[in-house]
Amino acid sequence: SGGAGNSVNPGAGPAFVANVQSAIQIEKFDPATQTWKRWLQRLEDAFKVYRITDTEEKVVYLLHYIGVEAFGVLCDRIDPDDPYLKTFDEL
Repeated sequence: SGGAGNSVNPGAGPAFVANVQSAIQIEKFDPATQTWKRWLQRLEDAFKVYRITDTEEKVVYLLHYIGVEAFGVLCDRIDPDDPYLKTFDEL
């Protein structure tokens, strides 16, 4: 049952991916429908509801759910730093 997707980091990826897919549900950030401040409040509340306390996990969720456009803006602002190496509070 170990699929081909496990070849890069066997044993670590699938469990985390399953956790990411089922642990939290929130709309991606859309500046046309909600301000950044309000969306971030909702994300932080979701962390509480789903008991997500790990800083690295929070970063992964944040960078995933901010969407393509906001991710690009963020990367441009912190360039040359890697956003995945920042803490949640730094981002």
